[in-house]
Amino acid sequence: MNLQEKLSTILHPRTCLNAILVAGLCIGMSTLGVAQTGGTGTGTSGTGGTGTGTTGTGTTGTTGTGSANSGSADLSTLQGTLGVSGQEENGVLKFEFVRTDLNPTIKGQGTTRGFLAHGFVNFWNIASATAGTTGTSGTGTTGTGTAGATAGTTATPATLMTAELVFQEKEVPLFMKAMVGANASAAGIMISAQHNHYLMENPRLVFMHLEGAGDANQMATIVRGALQAASVKYASAQENASVSGIDAARIQDNLGAAGHPRAANVYEVVIPRTEQVISCGTVAQPFLTGTATGTGTTGTGTTGTTGTTGTGTAGTTGTGAAGTNANGSFSPAFTAVGACLNSSSTTGTAGTTGTTGTAGATAGATTATTGAVIPPQLAAFSEVSIQSGSNGNGNSGNNSGSNSNNSSNANSGKDWVTGELALLPTEVQPTIDALQRAGFEISAVHNHTALVAPNLLFVHFAAQGDANTLTRSIREAMAANRIAAGQQP
Repeated sequence: MNLQEKLSTILHPRTCLNAILVAGLCIGMSTLGVAQTGGTGTGTSGTGGTGTGTTGTGTTGTTGTGSANSGSADLSTLQGTLGVSGQEENGVLKFEFVRTDLNPTIKGQGTTRGFLAHGFVNFWNIASATAGTTGTSGTGTTGTGTAGATAGTTATPATLMTAELVFQEKEVPLFMKAMVGANASAAGIMISAQHNHYLMENPRLVFMHLEGAGDANQMATIVRGALQAASVKYASAQENASVSGIDAARIQDNLGAAGHPRAANVYEVVIPRTEQVISCGTVAQPFLTGTATGTGTTGTGTTGTTGTTGTGTAGTTGTGAAGTNANGSFSPAFTAVGACLNSSSTTGTAGTTGTTGTAGATAGATTATTGAVIPPQLAAFSEVSIQSGSNGNGNSGNNSGSNSNNSSNANSGKDWVTGELALLPTEVQPTIDALQRAGFEISAVHNHTALVAPNLLFVHFAAQGDANTLTRSIREAMAANRIAAGQQP
């Protein structure tokens, strides 16, 4: 077919129409194929919102209260229990006694009974016994529950006790064995010091200090029983005894404090410290250790939000786990004492902090461990004892047992002045220097108590000479170190 014939065929009306239809169908099919491949959009998958726990709130613990009447000290009852007479001074029940079987010599010189070998047992009732201070609640944050602190329910003992007992060396083990046998520590009694007071006395004297917190009559019963087990013989001090050769009014004026006879021809002046004194005995004993348990409010997580856009899967629900209870505790017994002496406090153990979507709980329990303010007559006082050289006893003695009486006439007519000053640690060395310059020998430096703040040390001293001169020197040593004299007579 030539070129003209081919063109005629292509340009024939029916053929041209068919070609157009075929082309349109091809284009249409092509378009339909695209719609089948990408005609449906893909929706974005929804994600759940994170649940957030609500703020937990803990309740403030209540204060546990104890009765102040149970086990309290009563003068009449304790006089019968201890077997010695007592008296009340500034709320303190004081029981002074002297050894009736000992008249020790000092530097070979005899002494009046009760001059060197004497002691005391003192009691003080706590007016308002409590088990501990109220725990404070912590600060709750989002998703965090707060645990409050509840004070322990064990009541504070009704009575504090201090004692100073005098022994011969051979009696000490017997007394200690009897105290352990009577379970004295469980009754709230501790031995806080054991030491000498004097130099070159015969027999050697050992002084033991006790502190107690508990039932007054129970503690007194244990102490008396242990003294009897050690065969210690003692009797009440005699504050109405006659004293010759001592100008009591002048001695009191020199020392700036009131005095009284302790035994025949033995005069005693007691000088209280003027600072506020705190005893930690109220929180010292293990059986007084309370437990502060906080209960946090359970946190609840909120539900997560539903996913958006298209036909995506809904977001997952956020859930908050229940908050854990936080527990806070008082410190163990003698850690609490340290906190008291250092005027600090102990903090409860923290609970687990909640994470996102979890309402956890933290312990906000802070438990203070403060002690009780006590009268100085219980533990914080100085003491000066005078025996006149003109009363016939200063240079000869009526010593019992194997005590030798090596009298020295070189000091005939001279007064004996012994004593102890209650001092802050910073006052000790300057006071020692002043006393030595005044002619006193320093015989001991030690503590008496373990659970009292401020910390006090006791400087023991002795000298022979004129009592008026020596007591003025003691007052001057105190004044030089700004140590207040205490009560005026």
